[in-house]
Amino acid sequence: MKKRWLQNTLAIVLTAAMCLGLAPCGGPGRIFQAAETKPAAESWTDTNLFTNGDLTEATDEWKAEITDPSGDETKFTINKEQLNANNGSGKINSMSAERTVENVPAGTYRLVFEQNGEETDASVFTLFVKNGETVLTQKELEPTVGWNDGKFSAVETEAFTLEKQSNLTITLSASACPVDYWVNFDNFKLQKSVPSTEIGGEEQEKSEYTVSIEPSTKSVVFGSSKTSVTFTATVEENGEKLTAAQLKEKKLNFYWWPDKWSEGHENGQTAAEVSYPKG
Repeated sequence: MKKRWLQNTLAIVLTAAMCLGLAPCGGPGRIFQAAETKPAAESWTDTNLFTNGDLTEATDEWKAEITDPSGDETKFTINKEQLNANNGSGKINSMSAERTVENVPAGTYRLVFEQNGEETDASVFTLFVKNGETVLTQKELEPTVGWNDGKFSAVETEAFTLEKQSNLTITLSASACPVDYWVNFDNFKLQKSVPSTEIGGEEQEKSEYTVSIEPSTKSVVFGSSKTSVTFTATVEENGEKLTAAQLKEKKLNFYWWPDKWSEGHENGQTAAEVSYPKG
């Protein structure tokens, strides 16, 4: 009698270890959203709001101010398809260039561009992005590193948010531009933050998956021969059952294992061998 009681007890333990331990990620009957299983990295998409950002066309969009323009080479100009600043006056000057980007829709943005200039040990220019008199973000530009075979360094601002359609004022300002300092700015872009549920700017609906598990038998009794238990998993996406081919296409995978880690399974039998059907 004692032996039979022990067999039945072990049968229950093994059943618990297999039915609960050999469950797909998400667990039997659990509802989960695939879009939320791993936080998506913040992504950005280029907009066409910053027109002529590569300065390939002649433009008067940038307005320049220089405290002492007496030197022939002290100027802001579009030079070789770049916004070029050059302090050739022989004096330390303040210099700035400014332009407006109009009718920017509500949303979260950042400004990106490139710079290349005379080697310095300290920052020379500061970038401001304003909405009227409100500073949305500002950034001290990294010290420039010299000609560097004409290579430019990327610059990006912190993100800023517009609650409604607005005009932006972009200002590059140097309060103390060193003598003979030169710098080129190019490839300005206003990028918009794209939520993780959007692809190519078009909103995509999150998928909700339901997983259910059905074992071929409810209990297993130890014996001299191996006992096989088949678990059938059914997956539904937004209420529609998925085929094996659809699971593969969506890159949804199941992993099964004998469980000995979960609370209550510490003494469960874990000598089970797991095999997967082909296809």
